[in-house]
Amino acid sequence: MGYFQHGYNRGKMSKLRSSLLISPSAIWLLVFFLIPLAIVLIYSFNQNIYKSKRMIFSIEDSGDLLDRLIISEEIKKGFESNGKKLSESSRILIEKPGKKWQISDGSKYYFIRKKGSSLNIYPGIYRGVLWKLLFSLDMPFQKALDNGIASKSLQAEFSDNEILLSDYSVISKSDPGVRWRIDDIENRRVYNIIKENGRLSVYLRNVTFANYLQSLNPIYLQAILRSFWMAFANTLACLVIGYPVAYYISHQNLRLKNILLILIILPFWTNFLVRTYAWIVILREEGLINTILTKTGLIGEPLQLLFNSGAVLTGLIYGYLPFMILPLYASIEKINPSLLEAARDLGANSLQAFIRVTLPLTLPGITAGSILVFVPSFGAFVTPDLLGGAKVMMIGNLIQNQYLKVRNYPFGSALSFILLGVVLALLFIYIRLTEDRNGEKNE
Repeated sequence: MGYFQHGYNRGKMSKLRSSLLISPSAIWLLVFFLIPLAIVLIYSFNQNIYKSKRMIFSIEDSGDLLDRLIISEEIKKGFESNGKKLSESSRILIEKPGKKWQISDGSKYYFIRKKGSSLNIYPGIYRGVLWKLLFSLDMPFQKALDNGIASKSLQAEFSDNEILLSDYSVISKSDPGVRWRIDDIENRRVYNIIKENGRLSVYLRNVTFANYLQSLNPIYLQAILRSFWMAFANTLACLVIGYPVAYYISHQNLRLKNILLILIILPFWTNFLVRTYAWIVILREEGLINTILTKTGLIGEPLQLLFNSGAVLTGLIYGYLPFMILPLYASIEKINPSLLEAARDLGANSLQAFIRVTLPLTLPGITAGSILVFVPSFGAFVTPDLLGGAKVMMIGNLIQNQYLKVRNYPFGSALSFILLGVVLALLFIYIRLTEDRNGEKNE
């Protein structure tokens, strides 16, 4: 009995050690991949609150509507529990969300300031540290201070535009005087109000597929299709150039083989951005190529080699060619030379032996290299940005612009998931092809 108990305890300890070894990777995967991925997915189904086409109406910018909010019952109860009663006409002014607030109750004023883990309430409009502290509230009241109830005036503005805003619709201020959010829980609607050109624009925020449908707009669809075409052309060019190079390296002696492999890997020792900038020096009008062609008299004036599709494709080929050569070399290196000798003994010439023996056996390397080249080429944004300028827009540049310039996060998130979908589809195809090939070998 003791022997079995000892074995059981050893099994539990082994599982515990395995869990402890895996936990750092699991935490890293959760924090840096799954959680950001979930946030991007949620954003992709949101309505754009900046330049949405679902703007309902706009109203005059008067601070009484949004800057001074009706105090929630939760705050009233907090004051009452400390011997201070707030009237129905009390309003709260959020000076700095989560830090400073003002409450006006007729002729009475209170100032609330976050200090440590408490919310301190002072009489009057707070001007310094000498004011008498009335009482403190617990931190859970902070959320109630940053939120308020929609006033009757604001409800009337919505009603004038044929929209019913229910009683106790909660207003939260994410950016005082600039942006607000209204949660109408009863009607299951969320509105975003943004100050634009002196007016308050009201947007309906809801779950929508509009961001994905927006990618079908000819302007954006052209960038996506261009990305497909450039990635495909780059993959094909890398395969055509890389296969002979890998074939040549695999048939050299060991010393020369190692030297050539080091030369293939050598560019990785230099930053990709620096290598891309080097191509600008080579391709510009005063660059190396135009200088040589002009001085030799082959051309009369410099050629426009930069800021076009050809320049981008050249940069992509240069950047991703090693990713094609290395998998191809690994596949060719594994081929048993006796198979080629057998093919020749059966009457096959060199071309027939290559097509019937070498090429099928190197398909795993071709597939792996193609995925390694196509995936980063499809989402590339550094090379198109530097070598293509504004003339060659790819999906990577489009996503970058939506996040950093236009700040249309929902549409940028949708484009990111389109890119992710393409990558996952390619990986799925690669896995299926690998499984089918392994199944055929086992049979």
